[in-house]
Amino acid sequence: MKTTRIFWGLLLVTVSFVGFTACQKERSMEQPGTSPVSGSVFTGFVYDQERFQLQFHPSGKVKRVELVSDLFTQGDLVNYDVTYDATQRITQLTGSDGTIILVRYNTAGLMDRTETRLPDNQLISTTTFGYSQGRISQSTIQYVWNGIPVNFLQFAFTYDAAGNPVRIQTKGYDPVTQSWMDADETILTYDSRMNPLRDHRQLLQIFWQMPGQSNIIKEVHRDSEGHLVETVHYTYTYRADGLPASATIRVEPVGQTPETRSLQFQYR
Repeated sequence: MKTTRIFWGLLLVTVSFVGFTACQKERSMEQPGTSPVSGSVFTGFVYDQERFQLQFHPSGKVKRVELVSDLFTQGDLVNYDVTYDATQRITQLTGSDGTIILVRYNTAGLMDRTETRLPDNQLISTTTFGYSQGRISQSTIQYVWNGIPVNFLQFAFTYDAAGNPVRIQTKGYDPVTQSWMDADETILTYDSRMNPLRDHRQLLQIFWQMPGQSNIIKEVHRDSEGHLVETVHYTYTYRADGLPASATIRVEPVGQTPETRSLQFQYR
């Protein structure tokens, strides 16, 4: 079992970054730090060696993100200080490792591009976002090699009526054929409860995560030929206010011994 895959699924649905009722129209950004339930402010979660924790300004806006992610930080702890513009949109994340993530918006006010740069302003990667009906339908990651952008990964998202991403198609770029090749597919199932990460959706999208409305209870992973690779089940323990306190995650790889992991949510 790969921790990266579970971390992706976890944020993807727990985070997934995750937010609206079926009747609500998605906005380009949720107000950071505001809680969907009075007195229940989500501050982070810990899963295995992965970590996502938030520090806040007195106003309730996110001040700093503490992130340990195989996918985004290569397993290292990186602290990101968050900068906002006058309209309270995130414009920059400054990492303790010296990297700077710049956030760009289109004329409709939707985040359409992020750029990761080194302290000397050298561009090292970009992520571009495409939208359909106000939701991110596609994200494309490029790395910069010797000053030349190189396609790397592409994700396509299909949503249900409530705004949960229920299908994620991943493609990798083949430099030989100069075309995108199918890599894998993930089918997601959710509970009917509110995801505590919903108010930090845009922030998580910057870290290559996509928010859903509720908490994921099942993932089915298939390879490029449609063969089952593994199934992941999430069983939650909920607080009295309906928010998840913890989860037991059972990973069932095809032809291998299942593994059980634990996830802890944090609040203040």
